[in-house]
Amino acid sequence: VIVPVTNTKPLSDLAEESTAIIYNLALSYLIDGFVSNCSKLLRTGAKFFDIVLAIRQRKNESDKLSGEILLDTAICNNLGWIHEEFCNYEKAREYFQHVSSRLITLTQ
Repeated sequence: VIVPVTNTKPLSDLAEESTAIIYNLALSYLIDGFVSNCSKLLRTGAKFFDIVLAIRQRKNESDKLSGEILLDTAICNNLGWIHEEFCNYEKAREYFQHVSSRLITLTQ
């Protein structure tokens, strides 16, 4: 039996909830990959963080939201750490530079 789902929330709210769910999934892969020293889990976590960043960047471009910099900073920090773990220092530095610029924005 298929139960139809009725949605009373605007699509933008669903995008925010989906982003939060994917972010938490990515964080779970990051933690599990770190604890178990499993590169496959870390790579999967990185892919999910990339998806969250892409969704948020599209949303920020369309909505011009500037108040959600903290989550973007956390995502970039996590991606930088993962790339550093894989000795991809150039990509890690790129993400850490994003972290630095976002932290400066947050403190102003």
